[in-house]
Amino acid sequence: MPNINQITRELEPKIKEALNHLETEFRSLHTGRASTAILEDIMVSYYGAKTPLKQLANISVADPGNLAIEPYDKSSLGEIEKAIKDSQMSFSVTNDGNFVRVALPPLSEERRRELTKVVHDKAEEVKVSIRQSREQIWDRIQQMVKKKQLTEDDRFRGQTELNKQIEGANRRIEESVKSKEGELLKI
Repeated sequence: MPNINQITRELEPKIKEALNHLETEFRSLHTGRASTAILEDIMVSYYGAKTPLKQLANISVADPGNLAIEPYDKSSLGEIEKAIKDSQMSFSVTNDGNFVRVALPPLSEERRRELTKVVHDKAEEVKVSIRQSREQIWDRIQQMVKKKQLTEDDRFRGQTELNKQIEGANRRIEESVKSKEGELLKI
């Protein structure tokens, strides 16, 4: 029979997964500087299958406002160009026959504010996800107490430990939000 420490530790990988997801989401937000992460996960139709761009091409930063995409298969240039244009990221895309070049527009103040709201929304989604994971574990602990598999002291320790993990995760989320806001609002 699992003890309370084993049960509460089940939240740790879920928190780690949620925080990794948040970092991935934040990397894909355009902050005014060229970053390959902005385009890596754009899905390209390649021989009838949707494939992430990072699997089809080498993406590099040409300069602070431009990205260069060199496909491994030159025949995919047109599909890559089309996928980027269809991504609704408002990038200027050109195809020179060897590379697809992407010019990132400078961010307006209004767009920076919109992206800041997106950052907060994504952070809140992750917080909700972590809280839901906590609730599942907490419900399990309470069921085990009812079945006399755990004691009331175990329930108290479990609640304290779960809350401590949630507080730590929330601190890390807020640090990530502040960091991303700093990037977005820096002119």
